Amino acid sequence: MKLVWKSSPALWTALLWGSAGAGPLLSTPPPDRVGRGEIVELQFTKPVQSDLELVDAMGGRIRLTTRHSTDTRKLWIDIPATLPGGRYTMGLIGADKSLAPVTVLGDALPGRLLALVSASSSWEAYARTLQHRGMSLLHWQPLQGQGVCSAVLVEVENNDMPTSQALHQLESIPGTLVGDIEILWTVDQVSLWDKQPPALTLATVASDTTLQPDAGTGITVAVLDTAIPPSMELGSRLLLGQRFISSIDQPGVLPTHGQLVAERIAGQVSGVARAAQIFPLEVCDSEGYCPASKVVQGVCYALNQLNPMQTVLNLSLGGETPNRLVRSVLQYALARGAAVVSSSRGDAPDHFPAAESLSGQVTVGAVRITQGRWQRIGYEATSPSLVAPGHTDRSEVGGSSFSAALVSGALAVLRAECPANTPVQLKRMLQTLAQRTMFRESEAVGAGMLTMPSTPACE
Repeated sequence: MKLVWKSSPALWTALLWGSAGAGPLLSTPPPDRVGRGEIVELQFTKPVQSDLELVDAMGGRIRLTTRHSTDTRKLWIDIPATLPGGRYTMGLIGADKSLAPVTVLGDALPGRLLALVSASSSWEAYARTLQHRGMSLLHWQPLQGQGVCSAVLVEVENNDMPTSQALHQLESIPGTLVGDIEILWTVDQVSLWDKQPPALTLATVASDTTLQPDAGTGITVAVLDTAIPPSMELGSRLLLGQRFISSIDQPGVLPTHGQLVAERIAGQVSGVARAAQIFPLEVCDSEGYCPASKVVQGVCYALNQLNPMQTVLNLSLGGETPNRLVRSVLQYALARGAAVVSSSRGDAPDHFPAAESLSGQVTVGAVRITQGRWQRIGYEATSPSLVAPGHTDRSEVGGSSFSAALVSGALAVLRAECPANTPVQLKRMLQTLAQRTMFRESEAVGAGMLTMPSTPACE
């Protein structure tokens, strides 16, 4: 266990337990992000007898090992080393109100932090400042774009400093725009994409008259995923993209996850937008691991190379822990007019970046046929924008990766028909067209099942 340094009051507003005078007041604000296996110190203005707990997005409660000081105004809590990452609410056991939100930092590269730093900053000065604060500069990568993508992506070694302390130190350095840990997201492992290709059908979301050979003309879908090798389904519409990660390719063995996603988006036989182009951005390795730093680079590269108003970004990836750098560049992409589609995986209460609730971002859950009716796959803690088929009753292979791909194809078709519409308008169109009648009212399926009309009506 490592003792977590107490974050400054500037990071947190004082949080009351109950109403004034009714319970203890936190005299020192807690850190908003903590690493697994760390110890957090809390101080109160009144004695505290109860132990603490964390409550997850599904309402599950995790009792924390709590040690009280002799005057009971100070206590220490252990963050379990095996606790899933993600957003929690901290509270006293038996109380009816929470103390504070906290993010437990999940799967990550040990000791690695990331930051977006102003392009006007000097790497020599930044490296010296890091060294004075007990950290080391590992990489300095200008993103060479506009807006937040004009920043420098910095990778830092925290040298065994507690995560919350290191993040506070990093974000307080002049020139730092935002900092976070280097997390490892994955592609949708529920899909079993490394076993066999998915057997999916388009009939649920579109008729033969809807799937025209010129659908999606003029639109490019940037697929942030594993490698996408040449494909008969994609042909010359598979553009020359960019690789951001070292990966061991296994050509000719099985289709890659990225290839299957791209073919669901724009394949001549199995895709929706059959005239759209695919811009491959390899941000995940051959095992399906996707570092946040590579996702940031991929998003910014797409915005630098493509016209955002003619672009859809497909992210059939994610994980249990949010990342502030990824959130920043996706927010910027949406502001520039790029449509963004993220898979909302069913194996965790929250799945990021889908759970970020960015205005205009389309989040997609997977559904499958079970005993003759459609059902949502996995957790239903948060409702997606809409759902699409991820499995069929003929195959156990599928998942939200391919549900998101279908929606990206649909967005490409709508974007081609409605070039002036913003991401918010395109999302609203998709949700208006979606069908909810095949689901129970209580099911968390958002607007319902993706449905493609033969002649979309623009806003």
